[in-house]
Amino acid sequence: MKTKLHLLFWLFALVPLAFTSCDDDETFVDETTLSTSLSSVTFTKDGGQQSVSITTSATTWVATSPLESSWLTLTQNGAQLDITAAPNTEGVDRKGYILVNAGSAAAKINVVQSAGDVVLSLSTESLSFDKAGGEQRIDVICNESFSVEADEGADWLGISYVEGADYFNLSAAPYEGTEPRSAKVYVIAGTTTKELAVVQNGEELVILPLLAETGSNTIVDVFQFEEARGNVAITFPDGLFNNAFYFASKNPNFPQIAYMGEASGDYSQAMTATTDESLLPAIKEALVAKGFTAPAPAEGQQDGEGDYTHTSIPYVVNVAIDGGVTIYATYSPIQEEQHPTFDIMPLTEQLSWMACAENDLHGYTFDEVNAWELEAGSTFDAASSTYPATGDAAMYTPSEAEQAEGMGMRIYWFYNTISSNPVAADDPFLGEVRQARLVCPDFEKVYWTSDGSSFYMTNEFQALLEEAGYEYIGPADNYQGYKKDAGDGMVDILMFGLVQFSDLFVGEICVDFQAYKDLGIYYETASIYSDKDKTIELINRMNAHVKKDATPLSSNAIAK
Repeated sequence: MKTKLHLLFWLFALVPLAFTSCDDDETFVDETTLSTSLSSVTFTKDGGQQSVSITTSATTWVATSPLESSWLTLTQNGAQLDITAAPNTEGVDRKGYILVNAGSAAAKINVVQSAGDVVLSLSTESLSFDKAGGEQRIDVICNESFSVEADEGADWLGISYVEGADYFNLSAAPYEGTEPRSAKVYVIAGTTTKELAVVQNGEELVILPLLAETGSNTIVDVFQFEEARGNVAITFPDGLFNNAFYFASKNPNFPQIAYMGEASGDYSQAMTATTDESLLPAIKEALVAKGFTAPAPAEGQQDGEGDYTHTSIPYVVNVAIDGGVTIYATYSPIQEEQHPTFDIMPLTEQLSWMACAENDLHGYTFDEVNAWELEAGSTFDAASSTYPATGDAAMYTPSEAEQAEGMGMRIYWFYNTISSNPVAADDPFLGEVRQARLVCPDFEKVYWTSDGSSFYMTNEFQALLEEAGYEYIGPADNYQGYKKDAGDGMVDILMFGLVQFSDLFVGEICVDFQAYKDLGIYYETASIYSDKDKTIELINRMNAHVKKDATPLSSNAIAK
């Protein structure tokens, strides 16, 4: 090669200089530097040409390879080495190397030529960025060099890669829009191209629970769905007071979202909330975009409030205004038969008697409650009652007419000096009623079931709740909680669930209603369900009122 002869001439010319020095003790040191832009090159079976940049402090360099006489051709072109591979007709991969020398420095370039077609695969075919942007790595498997380019106009995407590397990086700039933006990135190797779909999400005004077709809303599906949008599980059911999975949301408007459900099957309920009431139109728009039918505006409600239904998604989504906006999704299969319910919501009259010491609200005394029950034809169950001698509970068996309507047993709890929450003997509320209960052995007044294991609130009872002015609060210890305004900052609380007793209506599935009055500030659901600590406080408050002397059926008994 001409370059080799040129180099040898200069080497011989320098020989005499090796024997002269200004100082007999001085030693000549060759500090030549040499680097190559690629340490390996790959060719397809069709061969072709690739170039490697050579950087050296020497004035000349030389490249050689034992393959030059067979299938490789090397051409020096200034600071560039052009490597040409002939087509591979041998049927097997072939390998070799190239040595680059500059002075005392040397570098090695490995060469591989495949016997087959281009192999090109990416570690992922889709990528998503949140509104903050950032950088992500994509690994590439390829048997030859590749290039990367993006759609024209996708100036919000940055591409970073080094020729010869087995990966590249994609970066996305921060995004202030609300609608997602997308682009395609193309990885090209020879005549083969792979596409990478890239999406950057904007600022989501609204987040909804997972709402999918039947069978695709399991707890496993929920975790995959929430983690995919960047939400993190923060609380799990503990088997005691909490029966929900809570996720911390990246959306500042909806800080958390909760799901309730069994290990298998679609989840039973989900809820999330925002304190920003102005998002109601956006919530309606998001649900309608998913195919839900919006409710007709009702008297006293804003446009967008109410129950949203879907023809194929098995959930009713309730949107309620309460110090913000609360979104409830409840599993709701189709009820095929009618189920007559009560004429009047159970414990309606009893709630008007309730005392609440915390708000200095006095109520009926035992004598007044007893007089009402006896006049209604009820029988005082002295054997089962503990009030007033040994406790705070008074039990009544309703009249036969009421029993025929599904009223099985009424129980009252009074402020007393002998109870789990005793008061002083001079307490002004001593002897006043603070909580009431109704046990209904006819569960079909409230729930329906098709298999005897999963129970759903009937349409008829749901309508009765709405007619009575109740709003859903949430679950507590397998009971469903509802509230309605009682005036003067107070709310009436009605909780109910399916239970079985060991000493009462043995073997029967009963609906257990429990009712009390409380301060409304504790039940502003939108502000509560957007704050984890307030949510726990509410659940604990409701749990403290629930009498747990019966076996709950399960959380499969769900409300709408």
